[in-house]
Amino acid sequence: DNLDPQSGPDLIPLIDAIGTNDSIVYLDISGNNLGNRGAMAMSKALQTNTTLTTLHWDENGTTLQDLEISGNLRGTDHFKRL
Repeated sequence: DNLDPQSGPDLIPLIDAIGTNDSIVYLDISGNNLGNRGAMAMSKALQTNTTLTTLHWDENGTTLQDLEISGNLRGTDHFKRL
């Protein structure tokens, strides 16, 4: 299930931890209104995380292009689904 839609900023520490997590392969963090701050945190985490293969990021007040996540992922071959 999705996390509480009002918890956006509170999820930043969780997103930061994804960068060093080596067991999460699927993450649905949709609908949490993470905005640009969350997008920047996720982009940074994805630069070092190599185990996450599926990320659902809908309805967070950003797009992949806005986040610049898409630019970071183009050179990444571990994603199966985004």
